[in-house]
Amino acid sequence: MNELEQLSSLLTNSAENERLNDLEHRLNNIQQRSHELAEILPNTILSLQSQENFINALQDSVDNCVKQAIQQDPNSYVKALLPAGKIVLNQAADNALQPIKLVLKDQQNKFNDLIKQLHDIKLVHTNQNKQIQRQKQNIDELKQNNTTELEKNQTALNTQLNELE
Repeated sequence: MNELEQLSSLLTNSAENERLNDLEHRLNNIQQRSHELAEILPNTILSLQSQENFINALQDSVDNCVKQAIQQDPNSYVKALLPAGKIVLNQAADNALQPIKLVLKDQQNKFNDLIKQLHDIKLVHTNQNKQIQRQKQNIDELKQNNTTELEKNQTALNTQLNELE
């Protein structure tokens, strides 16, 4: 068979024509092509040896798409990011407040120590006041006893002086 006959046979072969028509239909059907790509794309991306090149290739396009989408409908992105934002804010606040909490805890411990020391000082002061009161009573009793004794001695001396005269 010469080349012309082969070409003619290929062109008139209904099986080949059907295959070519199917292929043309698949290429022209955007919805079907999108569906087929969506099925194979995730596994293809995961099987890439260097995902860095893929990421670099898509980075600008994805950034622009996200920026444009946020500009068109910022509320939906706020709603989507709000739960994560709360978590991030809480963690940031906790991290920021951690040194303050440590300082406050240290100050609380020092304050508690001061209160204990003041309580101890108050007890010592109260005990000292009681001792001072007892000492005053002892001094007053000694004064009274000495005054009485002195008066007796003075009376006895006066009596002896009178007897000597």
